[in-house]
Amino acid sequence: AHELARALRDEGIRCVWAAAHPLGADVPFGLAAALLRASLEGEGDDEESALAHLPRWLEAHAPGAPAAFGRGLRALLRPDEAAPDPTRRGDLVRHAFHGWVDAELARGPRVWILDDLHWADAPSVELLGHALRGADRALSVVGLARPALADRFPRLWAGRASTLALPELDPAAAAALIDAVLGEVDPARREELVDPYKVTHSNHPL
Repeated sequence: AHELARALRDEGIRCVWAAAHPLGADVPFGLAAALLRASLEGEGDDEESALAHLPRWLEAHAPGAPAAFGRGLRALLRPDEAAPDPTRRGDLVRHAFHGWVDAELARGPRVWILDDLHWADAPSVELLGHALRGADRALSVVGLARPALADRFPRLWAGRASTLALPELDPAAAAALIDAVLGEVDPARREELVDPYKVTHSNHPL
């Protein structure tokens, strides 16, 4: 995913990379928050840094927006400061996220690369589906996931998404991936990394 992001940026395409968390399925708006953090601070995942960038983004790209817009984006980044009523917080976040997407696309086309989409939370997936609506939207979303995604979200962005299924890595390809990511690895260590993942993680060693 990082390699894809770098390749797109080398072509002058504005893209943002974010990833779902392994425990994120039960955290409402977790992936949406990660995407906002990455957009504000350049692929980092630091809440404080993103919050520090938020006022500058609002001033530069949404100067006339109502105060509720900024509160909603802050509630997305820091849920513990949001309204205690989950329904009220959800409404605030949804409206703010939609406004943020509109403001970003007004600046030009965007590509969002979402890693580990099989761990995403349902509210974020719904928000992303809403963002993709409209044939005139200059937005592409590339989601990378394990096959379990089809079980969690069988109608993911129905009518607006295409699926490209990749074959599992064979042991030689898995070893090559390890060398490419980690550098030259001791053969015994490489074998240790490849074998346990062959069955349990769709033959992906990392």
